[in-house]
Amino acid sequence: MVTAMEPERNPVKKIGERNFQCPNYETCLDQCTKSDWQFWTCSQCSNRLQGTGVTVVKCGLASVRPNRMGPASPPG
Repeated sequence: MVTAMEPERNPVKKIGERNFQCPNYETCLDQCTKSDWQFWTCSQCSNRLQGTGVTVVKCGLASVRPNRMGPASPPG
């Protein structure tokens, strides 16, 4: 029986870049979510440039910080 090997993934727990077009992105996202990581990067993964129409996006702290301004005031 021949089985396909899963490409080696290497998400890293730090702020950085992610490739949303990588065929492993969803699997890495699931892994990081289950590990309760608030941020992660593909920067050290050998698959980071995989996918069609590669889109590497810098993910920064602004995207993970909660809104510190409080609730919006009702119009008034």
